[in-house]
Amino acid sequence: MATQKQERSSNVELFRIILMVFLIASHYIHNSGILDEIYTQSFGLKTVIMTVFGMWGKPIINCFLVITGYYMCLGKTNYLKWIKFLCQVLFYNIVIYLLFVAFGITKLSASGIINNVLPIKSIWTDFVSCYLIFYLLIPFINILIQNMDKRQHFTLLIILGFVYVVLGTTPKIVVTMNYVSWFTFVYILASFFRLYCESIMKNKRIWITMFCLIYSVSILSVVAGLYISYRAEMRLTYYLLEDSNKLLAVLLGFSFFGLFYNMNIKQSKFINAVASATFGVLLIHANSDLMRKWLWEDLLKCTKFFNSQYYIYHAIICVLGVYIACVVIDLIRQRIIEKPLFKALEIYRRKSK
Repeated sequence: MATQKQERSSNVELFRIILMVFLIASHYIHNSGILDEIYTQSFGLKTVIMTVFGMWGKPIINCFLVITGYYMCLGKTNYLKWIKFLCQVLFYNIVIYLLFVAFGITKLSASGIINNVLPIKSIWTDFVSCYLIFYLLIPFINILIQNMDKRQHFTLLIILGFVYVVLGTTPKIVVTMNYVSWFTFVYILASFFRLYCESIMKNKRIWITMFCLIYSVSILSVVAGLYISYRAEMRLTYYLLEDSNKLLAVLLGFSFFGLFYNMNIKQSKFINAVASATFGVLLIHANSDLMRKWLWEDLLKCTKFFNSQYYIYHAIICVLGVYIACVVIDLIRQRIIEKPLFKALEIYRRKSK
């Protein structure tokens, strides 16, 4: 499902590129064992830099859903985009698994085959699985959005926001959710701003001020959380950003979108082409636990370099290197597999009418 085909705004496409780079940076910290290393060391400049380096994971989920909700809440939908997503997921699952088998990184097994031919793995915190399911719900969510008045829309957001965000951020209160339901809330939130807050969305000063303020508070919360973690011997570094429904994660994600929404960037085919590989970058570098271990521990040896004087250079080079490599791979896949396949399907569909 997708909106009717139109040229994407390069400011939003550049935003998606930056989001994916920041997400890889978060994975560099959280999937490599570096976070465990941080907690074995004392509070200092290196530990502060690296915890801040990895703070963007959950806010970025909100950013992607804000983009989806803002631009799709009024659009017509179809199933072609969803089918492309599904084929992309299956392609990378199968190809990466077979490559790992071929190079002796893992053994061929029935469970491995089954796990990689099933596109839906977990309806909880697995982003890809939940996004595939959520996409199927968008036409029905749009019916709800387009048939509510402003007061009803706002009231719904107050109720959901209180349950998910306010209670979810309050210590000692447990809010259990899955990403499908959370995506729905963020989508409805973004649609409210699209429908009723046009003047606010186009006020560049508001979003620059809001982003700078929230970003600063987020950094301070991470630094303070790290300091408290050492003192209390508890892992509280990312408490206000540790899940997508935490208050700071919501505010940071939304303000980051507002910042890029108001940027004046000329249409760029290059930016748009690179951004088209965003989902592919995610599917490659975060494909599975096996991929995470192989990439961050075995290949890039992140923890080894964390304990050297070159830690920050290694982090930056690895993040950019992983992003560029994954973009190249996915653009090649688009060119030699996806575009010819869906062009043939479109021709067949027209002939069969």
